[in-house]
Parts: sequence; C-alpha cells; structure tokens
Amino acid sequence: MEMRALPTLLILSGLTTPAAAQCTSTWLPTLATLGTNGSIHASTIWDPDGPGPQRPRLVIAGTFTSAFGAAVTNIAAMDPQSGSAWALGSGLAGPVYALTTLPNGDLVAGGNFYQSGATYVSCLARWNGAAWLPIGGGVSSFPLASVYALTATPNGDLVAGGLFTNAGSATTFYIARWNGTQWLSLGSGMNSWVSALAALPNGDVVASGSFTMAGSVAANRIARWDGTTWHPLGSGVSAHASSLAVAANGDIVAGGWFTLAGGTSANHVARWNGITWSALGAGCNGPVLALHTESNGDVVVGGDFLLAGNLPSNRVARWSSNTWQPLGGGLSAPVRALTQLPDGDLVAGGDFAATATSGFDRLARFRSVGWQVIAGHTDPNTAPGTGGPSALMPNGDMIAAVGSAVVRWNGAAWTQLGSPLASQVVCLAVSSQGVLAAGGNFGAAVLTGNAWQLLPATFGTFQSFAWAANNDLIAAMGYTTNPADKVQGWNGSAWIPLGSGLPGTAGSVAIRANGDIVVGGSIAVFPVYASPFLSVWNGTAWQTTSLASNVLYGGAPGLLPMPNGDVIAYGKLAPANHVVRWDGFTATPLGTFGGTGRYDGANWVAALPTGELVASSNAEATSRWNGTAWIPLSPAAGHGRLLVRPSGEIVSLDSDARFFSTCFAATRNTTTACAGPGGPVQLSANNLPWIGTTFASTANGFVPGALAFAVLGYAPLDLPLATVSAAALPNCNLLTTPDATVLQVPSGGSSTWTLPIPNVAALIGAQLFHQFVQVEFGGPSGIQSLSASNRLTLAIGGY
Repeated sequence: MEMRALPTLLILSGLTTPAAAQCTSTWLPTLATLGTNGSIHASTIWDPDGPGPQRPRLVIAGTFTSAFGAAVTNIAAMDPQSGSAWALGSGLAGPVYALTTLPNGDLVAGGNFYQSGATYVSCLARWNGAAWLPIGGGVSSFPLASVYALTATPNGDLVAGGLFTNAGSATTFYIARWNGTQWLSLGSGMNSWVSALAALPNGDVVASGSFTMAGSVAANRIARWDGTTWHPLGSGVSAHASSLAVAANGDIVAGGWFTLAGGTSANHVARWNGITWSALGAGCNGPVLALHTESNGDVVVGGDFLLAGNLPSNRVARWSSNTWQPLGGGLSAPVRALTQLPDGDLVAGGDFAATATSGFDRLARFRSVGWQVIAGHTDPNTAPGTGGPSALMPNGDMIAAVGSAVVRWNGAAWTQLGSPLASQVVCLAVSSQGVLAAGGNFGAAVLTGNAWQLLPATFGTFQSFAWAANNDLIAAMGYTTNPADKVQGWNGSAWIPLGSGLPGTAGSVAIRANGDIVVGGSIAVFPVYASPFLSVWNGTAWQTTSLASNVLYGGAPGLLPMPNGDVIAYGKLAPANHVVRWDGFTATPLGTFGGTGRYDGANWVAALPTGELVASSNAEATSRWNGTAWIPLSPAAGHGRLLVRPSGEIVSLDSDARFFSTCFAATRNTTTACAGPGGPVQLSANNLPWIGTTFASTANGFVPGALAFAVLGYAPLDLPLATVSAAALPNCNLLTTPDATVLQVPSGGSSTWTLPIPNVAALIGAQLFHQFVQVEFGGPSGIQSLSASNRLTLAIGGY
C-alpha cells in the first residue's frame, strides 16, 4: 500500500537553476602508470653518484607529463628495480629528443625546448643534480631550432646535431662541438639536418640524417669527422638515416628510411665495416628508428616495421649470427629508443600505448620470458599500462590485464591477482557476484581466492567473455575453424557449444537484459575487407543481422548491453559513425564519432550512470553522447581505455586520468541518536541520484504494524518530533523540511522509496534532503510512538 500525501515530483519541478551548484569538471591525474602518458624519444643510463652507493638510473625523455605516477615535464629518472620515478627539477618545457652522459657524470638533454622553469635554455641543457643549466647559450636558428642527437667523445667533448645554424656565438650548420668552454664548428657543417650521432673509440664522430654534403664533401646522409675533415662512408644511403650505433668490432650500423646502402639493397638497416656497406639479411619492412649493439656482436633494432627478414617481428628484432630473431611478441606501436640496463635486460621506449594489444605504457623491458612492464608485475604501486582488457568489480575496484598478469586497483594501490597466466590475457569479465574470469591463448581461467583455476578447453583463442544470469560463462572464441566452437558456454563443469555455430569470426559477446546472448563478429573478405554482424542466441537458435561497415576497415564490433535491452555496437563500422544502437531489429547510428581513417573508430564505449554513453579511441579523445551529438569532455583528454566507476568517475587508464566533476551525484549521511521501538531505523541509498534515473532508498528497522513516511525536502531541519506529538521518542527529530511525503506500509521491517529524476540540466548540482518517519499505532491517543531515521543529503548529479 502506498499513499502520496504530496506528489513527489512537485518538489523537483520547483527546483530552478539558482538552486543548483555551479559545476566545474576536468581531467585529473589518477593512478600510477607503468610508464608515461606520452611518447618516449630517448633513454640512457645515468649514475648520479658515479662509484657511490646509488644504483644507476634509467633516464627517459620525450613528450609526457607523468612517469610512473610522478608529475614530470618531458624528462624523468627512474629506478628500474623498484619502478619508482621522479622529476628532474622543473623538467624541460618542450619535446626532448636526445640524451647523453658526459665522462664527468653530467646528464645532457637536447630537443625543442627553451626553458626549464624560469631558466632559459636553448634546446640544450645540463643537469647539475639540482637544476637544469644552459650550455654555452645553446643552439639557435630561424625560425626555430631543435637538437635531435647528442654524443660524448672520449676526451669529454659534447657533440650536438639537429636543425640549427648557430651554437652559442659560433656559426655551425646542423652540428657543433662543445669543448667545455666554447662551441666550435665541425668544418662547415652539413647542408641539412643531422638526426643521429655516434662517437668512435679513436675520437672520430659519425653523423647521419638528411644531408647530402658534409663540409665540402659529397656524403649521402652519413659521414665521419676525423677532427679535421669530413669523409663519406662509401656512397652512403639512399634516404634519411635516423639512427646509428657502433658495433663491438668497430663497425658502424645505420638505420632509417633507406632501401639502398652503398648502391646495394639494404632495407632500412645496414653495416659499414670501414670499406664497404653490407645488408643485415633482408632487413626490415619499415623504418628503423633505434639501434642497440651488444658485446657479443648482436644488433637490436626498433622502429615502425612488422617484418625483420621474413619473420613477424612487430617493431623490434635482434640480428644474431646472421639471422633475424623476433623479440617475444614485439610491441604494438613504433619503438624510438633502446637502452640496456645494468642487469643486461633491454628497455624499449616509444609510442606503444592506447592500443588493443599492448600491456605496456610506452616503456617495456625484455627478459628471457618476453616483454614485461619495466618493474615487473609485482610492484603494488603501479598501474596497468595501456591497451589490454579491463573490467569493474561490483564495488567499483578496477581490474586490468598487464600482459599475462591481472592487477586490481583498490582505491589506493594496484595489486596482482594470482600468478601470471601462461600467455597474454585477451579478455576479462566479472559476474554480478564478483567472480573474475580471464581468457586468451592459454584458455580460460577463473580466480578462486588468489589463484587462477583453469577451465579445460581444447578449442580456439578466447576473445570475449560475458556472464549469464545463471552464472554460466559465455565465450566468443575468435579464430577457430570449427563453426560450432565459435561460441561456447561453461556450465560449471564443461564447455557446451551454442547451436551449430556462426560464420566468420566471433569477436565479442554480451548478455541482453532478457537473457539473450549477442555475439559480434565479422566475415573477412580477402585481403582486408570485413563485414561486421550481430548474432543473437535466443536459447534455441541463432539469428543474424548485418551492420554497415567501412569497406576497408570493418571488423567485429565491441558490444555494450544497456538496461532497456538495447545493445550498443561499436568499432570501425559505418564511416564516421562507428557507434550504433541495436534494439533487436534495427541498428541506428549514434551521430558521428571519429573520422574515416583506419584508427578513427570507437575502440571503447561505456555507459554513464545517467544512461548516456562515453566513447574514445586511440585517435579520438573521450566524448559523451548527449542524445544528439558527441561532445568532447573538456578539456580534451582521456584517449584509450574507458571505465566508468559507480561513483560516476570516468577513468581513462591509457591516459592515466580521471574525469572529475564537482557535480557528480552523491549522498551524505547525517546520523541521529533516535531509536524506534525496534531499535534505530537505518536509511541508506540504493544508488546515486543522477538526472535521467530513478533514485531509490531503503530504510530498515520498522516494527510490525508501523507505517512509514518517506519525507523529502528543500532544506535541512532539526525539529524535535515532540513538538508534533507527545508520543515522540527521545532524541527523535525531523531533519528535513516536509516538502513532499509518501506514506508506505513496510514489509518485513523494510520500506523502499523511489524518486524519478527528470533528465533536466537545471537540476544538476541541486541538493535535496530525505528521511523516514515511523508511526507506531496504539494507545489512548492512537499513536503509540513516533520516531525517525537518519537523514540523507542528495546531491543530484550530471555531466
């Protein structure tokens, strides 16, 4: 039974904009990262105290403002053992492209920056242990200058190369030498910019880049300075040479965009032995941007290639014993820096972030078992890197995969769940009871306690999971040759195929509100065409519908089930749409999200508590669908993986940021000393009061036969109930103005009240006050007791 003493919605219609708070919102740093929030262009080992007790540090530089959770400005030092990082003073106010250390222990950085804090430094700076200092006035050029390469000669001189025409007061074209007191030219310099430098043991300097003249000598993009004269290295290379290294035997290794060295075929990497050029096998099928040589003669290359020789190598590979070897599974985006740690491990830095396959955030460490996060998987204060699967626990804790490991954020730190699995984790899913499942090439596993329990399987690679209402685990199996294997359900003891199978690839799975299983897939057409589809399993049969796709880049869509039974499909779908709402019959595009390029689709979509959507991609910042258009969350930030926590915070794991608003929905409790005839009546919120949703609260502790009044008001109050009735119990007060009341009959000592909140922007930030009053009947006056619950303050939220 329910009787409305006053229509509750009237109180909401009375709220106007002045009653609402002025909202501010922004992206804020949030969780410690396993790397940086921007590209790494250079790295080096630096020992701050020489032979002293401090461990050597890894210094990384590029374009980033966060490194392992520390606020920095484009450069940071870190301890590879612990994973901790820290800023070097005020940092450098612009991109840093080059690093080196001098024999006296000084750390030097070069790039396109002009200030460090209030100190003017012109593209070059030296760290003295406390601050960045200029080096002889730095370099300059019109309209601007950059230093792209640095090296130190055995006598302690610093050589800089880049895009500049002056160093200090000296006229130098694209290359200059600092002898500790002044800048000197190297002959007449080059006729175009220098991208890489290497110092030889005898003091000679090798430079490479885009030039065709070194001094007065013709030199195709690479030349050697002997202290007096420039010398070509044979006929040089056919295109820009962006990286250099000196091999253990003194040979020079060059990498870049060229396909010829000395007139012979050499795809993007070649070796000069002092007389002739030679190729490293078939080379790489894309530019080599970084080189590292090892004492045993091996050469490690990094860049933007997929093949080394004829082997899939994914942007990093090793040349050893005249053979190319991939390094693990490689990395997911260009590698721009390679450095060897004191323990022998190799560290790669670059752009590999915000992807669907990388578990690393622009920095990765290669060990014998493959690529790992820089500090391993067990550091409890580091976050999950980028690109891998993520999920939310019912309490709002975040789950993310880091390569083959899974970590959990508890609000203060990341902790590892169980031991790493046998290979990379591809998918995660959490049941309504909080059961976590992980899948990949290793099969499927469920977390029991703090150990992974494998679910035996003999088919395919697990691509996506969803938990059904009956606690069955439904899996989409991706690439498998048997159609019946493409969608399987784990019933607690065995995997059961759903029907006779599906066409193409089953890449994603979701459960609709009515229990139907929806699978997103694609039918590939040679060589790269794809037609995405949705298939629905209604318990007995599959029904399939096609989705419009971009002809070149379509694929299996991601799926997001909505409370009303609709399913949001997203990915690289219809050009510039990429997000559609499917109601079971028709797929309706939701505005225009992203562009038409290969990487402009919607990679991640999540639902807000208001029922609205947010989407992001590797190329597009996070935007909100307001029912009409996609609106970027200002200021633009938050590329990559999205999670929306129950609090309403939007977390971008790949950007290490959270979207914070002063107008998120919230409830606040005000306690009372009142105790009813059966004890205190305890009022709690079932959810948060967002616009466009229905807020619900539940009060427990009513005695049998009592009535409950749900009270809602504009303003707080502290009125003793004794002023209303002599039957009021001690310390029982009315804590809100009774602007709206609803009379209810409790059931089992409990009463639940609901408040529909219109989707009206003027309500955002408004406050309401809510309480329950208990009336127990009996006695001469008709009321035996009068008591009240605690009070909830409701802050209506919106975005």
